[in-house]
Amino acid sequence: MVGQAALSSSLVLHINARLRSFPTPAFDNASTTYCEFVKFLYKTDPPNPAHESPDWHVAANGADEWLRSLTGVRRALLAWEPSGDARLSDRMSSAFVGGGGHWFVCLDRGEFDCWEGWWRMGDPKAADRRIWQVHYARVVESYPMEAEQLSELTAPVAEAAQALRSAVERARAFASRRSLDGFVACFDRAFACLDRSRPAPDPFHTDVAPPGALPDEATRLLAACQHAWVFGGMGSWNDLGIQGEGKSEYEAASDALFSQINRSICIATNASAPAV
Repeated sequence: MVGQAALSSSLVLHINARLRSFPTPAFDNASTTYCEFVKFLYKTDPPNPAHESPDWHVAANGADEWLRSLTGVRRALLAWEPSGDARLSDRMSSAFVGGGGHWFVCLDRGEFDCWEGWWRMGDPKAADRRIWQVHYARVVESYPMEAEQLSELTAPVAEAAQALRSAVERARAFASRRSLDGFVACFDRAFACLDRSRPAPDPFHTDVAPPGALPDEATRLLAACQHAWVFGGMGSWNDLGIQGEGKSEYEAASDALFSQINRSICIATNASAPAV
């Protein structure tokens, strides 16, 4: 699971945990392991030339400060939208910071305010390896989300798990035929997470949700998404370079897997939301 998705998911999980009166630890988990800072910005309208950044001002200098500042929020939802960039698919651009489509933290106050994170590199040689400077900006205000979109974002976890399982099965079958054993192992770990009778292998992001914030089936779905996420740059699933026979199946299986993982990350995360 890419950093943008993990951090946005964790923010949603912490907001909903607070709304449901679960104890929430300080926001310092695996989603921020490589972040120098995470700040939150409002658009300044009209621009203020006295500010260092005339179009923006800082709403909060960290996630904990921002979480404490939120008022009137009924629930938070995670949403993903494709970029619509015809030059490069979101699956392929996921190898780059800022690629892979758009992840939104959506705050429900009757209508939705949506925040999106931007990542830029700070000091690439930082001794603590915290090289990413992250700014979340409120990019949409008072958005009246349609019932169909809400229904999709809050679909049943079991339905999302079945759709993800089908996509993983298709990708695993392709990998097995090509003797891509490393990827087969990734997909097998995802299968284990989706089978509640088996122990779920730990993913990298084990602590993005406060204790109790998610039901077990949603925790497993989120873990399955992490294990099935094989996209990226050099050496990744995207880098296989399949040509000729098998290319069309590779492309179709890859796109289906990418789509279902992103969808499942949203649905699993949103299972933390209180009823409204």
